[in-house]
Amino acid sequence: MTADPLKIEFRANNVVPGRPYVLRTMDAIRLIRRAAELRLPVRSVAGLVMRPGETFRSIDHVVDFSTAPARGDGSWAPAEQFVAQRQDLGIVFEVMLGEHLDGAV
Repeated sequence: MTADPLKIEFRANNVVPGRPYVLRTMDAIRLIRRAAELRLPVRSVAGLVMRPGETFRSIDHVVDFSTAPARGDGSWAPAEQFVAQRQDLGIVFEVMLGEHLDGAV
């Protein structure tokens, strides 16, 4: 299974048109929880600063979980904690998901 069904489910919550999974704090946490239900691992989370006319990653607010799926770890709890700890910073979050941990479903 891929993350495609979640792209549809969260489409209305995207804050940057054309970029799936760029979400406000609570929507990012909801996405991470849905990914856990579907066993789709979180590969990375990046905090994005949005200003009029520009959106950019803040190097201080990026976490990489890309090696965790190889160990069977979806990184859902640390990803949710990462987002929750930054909820008062006024940033949005780009959540990147991987393929289903148990193979195709």
